[in-house]
Amino acid sequence: MRVQERKIGKYRQLYVTLPAKICEAMGIEKGTEVSISIAGRDSLLLKVQR
Repeated sequence: MRVQERKIGKYRQLYVTLPAKICEAMGIEKGTEVSISIAGRDSLLLKVQR
């Protein structure tokens, strides 16, 4: 995955797209809420809200 950027007016937003295979394995569908936590400098935790 690569970090991508988009600009909305004067604001800058960075984002990544999750591959479909990962979403399928985790049960993530359009509209699913997830929370992201920082777990150190090199790690993020992704939690799917059920």
